Amino acid sequence: MKKLLLFAFYALFLFTLNAQILHQNNFDDVAVGSKVCASYPDWWHPFIDPPGGNEDPAITDEQSSSAPQSVKLTYGHDLVFNPGDKTSGIYTVDFDMYIPNNVPAYYNVLHKYDIGNGGQDSEWAAGIYINITSNPYGLSTGTYIRVNDVKTNFSVPGDEWFTVHFYFDIDADSALMKINDTQILKWQFSLNENKSGEMMKQLAALDFYPILPTSVFFIDNFVFAKLVPNMNVAPLAVSKVLWKDDEVTVAKETITIANTGDVFGTYIATVDSLESEILWLTIDGDVTGAVAADGTKTFDIVMDATGLEKGIYTGKVRVATNDEENAEFVIDCTLEVRIIGVDEPKVVETKIFPNPASDFVTVKCSEMINSIQIMNNMGQVVRTVSVNSDVTNIDTSNLSAGVYFVKVITDKTAHSNKLIIK
Repeated sequence: MKKLLLFAFYALFLFTLNAQILHQNNFDDVAVGSKVCASYPDWWHPFIDPPGGNEDPAITDEQSSSAPQSVKLTYGHDLVFNPGDKTSGIYTVDFDMYIPNNVPAYYNVLHKYDIGNGGQDSEWAAGIYINITSNPYGLSTGTYIRVNDVKTNFSVPGDEWFTVHFYFDIDADSALMKINDTQILKWQFSLNENKSGEMMKQLAALDFYPILPTSVFFIDNFVFAKLVPNMNVAPLAVSKVLWKDDEVTVAKETITIANTGDVFGTYIATVDSLESEILWLTIDGDVTGAVAADGTKTFDIVMDATGLEKGIYTGKVRVATNDEENAEFVIDCTLEVRIIGVDEPKVVETKIFPNPASDFVTVKCSEMINSIQIMNNMGQVVRTVSVNSDVTNIDTSNLSAGVYFVKVITDKTAHSNKLIIK
């Protein structure tokens, strides 16, 4: 029961990592004695023979990592997991394995799986040899993984289940193997098991082959997954109101592209090609790029009212990504152009605080402030401050206690607010 829960947890773990699980199997959904390849022909094959033949191992209840069943392999079996030739992307392969103490076992990773010529036209990427005590095929004894004719030794527990993890980044030409979360080897994936043969960045198969007459081992909880980006774009709607008289008015909105996946995401942002004459709508910043896992990128949507008449204008910005589930995002853009003196007056909000004040006062406006005048209760200007922001702090420590008026001047308006100095 514990192992079953661990298997369910692992599947959930992959899901939360935004892994696309392509195949998973605990071999519990068919009867004991069923042949693996005959039961799951889309993913499992004998190396040469047809499914159901002598090479095809059977499902057993003798051992299991997640009860009640697993696959038992003995001498004469040759079980191939065949995902199809993967030439790009990042993939993981995980499974549980049980080997009786000091009993030999073997499996390999293939760049090319070709049953022609008795399988000899296949290309082996790595060979994993466990508890080899004699010298078949001129190989060394021991427990090791062999890549590029170099052996890296490791150890596995006997008479108990352990986990095996492979990570294949085909685009980066990198592979990694772990046993029980301990890294055994990281290597250049295109290298072959020996130094000969064609170097290939292709994941074709895993082959479980009991290499000696004394070989016996079990596998369970097999999971094959693809790691993918998880792209999101916000906001998906931009609406601006621009006021225009004698000066050009421009508005911007920052768009954030977030990747919560585990591999790099890419994006391309364009103004809708069907409305390519939309000159008022442009993109400022990186219109194309990569977003690291758990990272973000931004660009600005720019709306320019130059030459536009009063009215409402619509357009779209499209963001295409390499996320298969979220391949495109459409940002709806709306620009309303109003004319001061023709449309209703532009509402400008100003806040002054604290009020009453003593040492300083903060002035915050809904548009850019050009300057601020402070007048006493007789209308005399006692302080003038130049400003180029929508918020500023003014020193009032030298003002006598009393009633004042703060005049806020912007491009479009000038209005006053009452201020009390205590």
